[in-house]
Formats: sequence, structure tokens, C-alpha cells
Amino acid sequence: DVIVKTGRALEALRGAGLVHRDLKPGNIMIDDRGVVTLIDLGFSGAGMSGRSDSESTMGTPAYLAPEQARGEEDLDSRANIYSLGATLYHLVIGKLPFKADSDAEMLRAQVLDGLNGAALKGMQVSPSLHYFIEKMMAKDKEARYPTAKDLIEDIEAHLKRQAEL
Repeated sequence: DVIVKTGRALEALRGAGLVHRDLKPGNIMIDDRGVVTLIDLGFSGAGMSGRSDSESTMGTPAYLAPEQARGEEDLDSRANIYSLGATLYHLVIGKLPFKADSDAEMLRAQVLDGLNGAALKGMQVSPSLHYFIEKMMAKDKEARYPTAKDLIEDIEAHLKRQAEL
């Protein structure tokens, strides 16, 4: 539910031509009625506009998409999808997808390291949830959901199939 509601907020940003660029659990607020609000839009913008220099990146290293960690200029909604996948991983597993002793090491891990499938299997994550996390956090942005709308439709279709069983 939180991922779908956050996805809807991300889709609204995409419709405005914006990438959040700092999506993480601390920027997803849930009130006592279950209303999800995406906060801290300070880094939001088109692509990587607004950086202080071409060598810097924006966002929290533990949740950055590989292309964002590399400082690529053409960020799009798929960077948000990756960050939402890292958030989902953190919420489900209880720890970050990658361990590092410094921001530089974390950026390297975001670009080069694959997810530890054994960690997901060891936590007895359903095959469907495992699939969603892997697809959302694919290193190749072409393999990720292209938009939050596509992610939401896939999740809702899965939930509908589960309810019919």
C-alpha cells in the first residue's frame, strides 16, 4: 500500500517533468489515517539540473540509482523507481541493500554490486515480492519499470490475482 501510494506521488512528479532525486524511507510520511505524503522535494528537478558542479551528485547514497550515482545528466522516473525499490528492500529486510563504510563505497556499490538474492530468500520473501524488488532495482535502467504508473499497475494486478485465489 505504501509503495503504491508513493508511486502515485512519483507519477505526479513525473507528470510535472520532475525527478525526486532523494527518495528514501525518511522522505515518505504516513499519517494516522494511512495518507502517504512524499516530502523533502529540495532536490527535485529535471535530470541533474541544480548540481553545484559536474562532479557532484544529489541524494542519499544508500538509495541512489546507479545512473544517479554516476552523475549522469539524463535522470528520469526510473531513478525514482530504483530508489523506491531500495526503500522497499529496506522496509522488508530491515537493512540497506548494500553495506559500505563511506559514501564513496556506497556509490560504488550502487553502480557495481548486484543484490544479494540469498538475503531475500533467507528472509522468506515471496517470489513475487522478490521479483518486484529485483525489477525496481535493476542496474540497467532499461530493465526497470519505465514509470511509477507501470509499477502500480503491476502491483495492483498481482494483488487482484492473489485476492482471487
